[in-house]
Amino acid sequence: MRKIKAVIFDLGNTLLYFNGEWDDIYERSDLALVSSLTQSGLDLDTSAFRSDFRASLKNAHKQREIDHLEVSTTNILNETLEKFGHSAIEPNVIQAALASLYAVSQEQWLVEDDCVPTLEKLWRQRYRMGLLSNAGDDVDLQTLVNKAKIRPYFDFVFSSEKIGYRKPHSAYFEAGLKYWNFNNEQIAMVGDKLHADILGANQLGMFSIWIDRRAETTSQDSGIKPDAVISSLSELPKLLKKV
Repeated sequence: MRKIKAVIFDLGNTLLYFNGEWDDIYERSDLALVSSLTQSGLDLDTSAFRSDFRASLKNAHKQREIDHLEVSTTNILNETLEKFGHSAIEPNVIQAALASLYAVSQEQWLVEDDCVPTLEKLWRQRYRMGLLSNAGDDVDLQTLVNKAKIRPYFDFVFSSEKIGYRKPHSAYFEAGLKYWNFNNEQIAMVGDKLHADILGANQLGMFSIWIDRRAETTSQDSGIKPDAVISSLSELPKLLKKV
């Protein structure tokens, strides 16, 4: 029997949930992005720029699901701006525009009711905890964690944008695993994505825990089998003691 000493969590649809409609969010966030850029003095065709930027994001997101290499939203924005005749934009202008973009979706990410009670219980039971989230913008991820007021529970909070790889790539997991002097089998991974969280954990010999209450696929459909399945975070402390 293995003894779990540390837990790595996913963020979206694991600790937080999204309470909005993505089509509406994309439209409003793109408008906020362009508004910020034009207020900084950039001359842009709003409709054309929005269309090109969103198409570039979509293409990058398709590719990253194939090669598991993260492409930052910052790079995509800079490349799109260059197409429209704006190069070498000051970093503070880009940062302000992306802050406006993500502020729209950040309002719709809410903390699961059982998130903080579960993290608190695990912390009191002396489990070490970390967070790995596939995200194209590290500042956005860090902002979400701060808004949720859960940072004190974690030894590390890493985005794929910061590391350069996405789950299930082993390099992404290993960036977090190196923080602890534990064997991989002593570490559990909790997440909602079978092809990212569970597959990545399985490949490294971690104990994989699939939280399925907001999952978009089934284990049968994917062929990826977690070591355990939970439907709420509140089940986690009891499960870990049984492993």
